[in-house]
Amino acid sequence: MGYAPTFAAMAGLPHITGYEDSPPSNFMGSIDLRSATMSAFAILTALIHHQNTGEGQYIDLSSQEVIAALCGDVFLDYIFNNQSPERSGNKDKFMAPHNCYRCSGYDNWISIVVGNNAEWQGLCDAMEKPELAEDKRFSCAENRLRHLDELDRIISDWTCDQDYYIVMEKLQNKGVAAAPSMSGEALFKDPHLKARGVYQQVEHPVIGKDWIIAPPWRLSETPAQIKRCSPLLGEHNEEILCGLLKMNPDEVRRLTKEKIVY
Repeated sequence: MGYAPTFAAMAGLPHITGYEDSPPSNFMGSIDLRSATMSAFAILTALIHHQNTGEGQYIDLSSQEVIAALCGDVFLDYIFNNQSPERSGNKDKFMAPHNCYRCSGYDNWISIVVGNNAEWQGLCDAMEKPELAEDKRFSCAENRLRHLDELDRIISDWTCDQDYYIVMEKLQNKGVAAAPSMSGEALFKDPHLKARGVYQQVEHPVIGKDWIIAPPWRLSETPAQIKRCSPLLGEHNEEILCGLLKMNPDEVRRLTKEKIVY
């Protein structure tokens, strides 16, 4: 038996995730989803082989190996540089600023990343602090990394009393990568996701109207559609057992009475 946090730990992901002065992070459901996604790719590969040859095959897939494979840069850093990366929070080796900054409201944050000097100029313009663009401490990425604590303080002082959507718009209008760190409520109310139709309502025979999440892909010729709610327990028993499996209706009723089929 195994669980997602143990698979993640064995694969090395928690060791490099978290803050310098904190223990490794504990990964849970996301590990299962990553392993499942890789399983889908492996199954598709086997199906292609079957289509080409008519033969099936056995798939041997390890959750530990899946997660480790997704940490390829960690392996390469050790193999080529003999370095084992440590936890560094939101910091980046090359870009600064590169962090989440508190905004107004309860637990509201915005992620801001500056990748080059042109974007740094855009950040200074958005903050209406042109003097920072001329400050030698922040004149290049290397200098900004050396004075990162001071730089984070300056940006935090600017963002702390502003709405994170407003900060995002100011920065994006200046060519700076910025996005709110969204809660579940913020995601549900996000104008972009609403416009994309990510959340849709369906009629359910028991609970009435309810919200569901639409497929995250958009196909030009065969778009995915939400046609109904999820099935009730046993709703399609007759269709599957009697129709697809050709079982006798009396046998299905007997199995239902004995609570073998629900």
